[in-house]
Amino acid sequence: MVGSVYLGNYLDTKFHSSPFGLLGACLLGFSYGIYYIIYRTTLKK
Repeated sequence: MVGSVYLGNYLDTKFHSSPFGLLGACLLGFSYGIYYIIYRTTLKK
């Protein structure tokens, strides 16, 4: 959860002036969160 926030801040500084940076950060953080949850659940089996 904290990693996605840091990633969002990093992408926000990289794509500062474009709204696509914020959209990309949300999309990337969301997909990373889903991937992390799937990874953790499959690792626990």
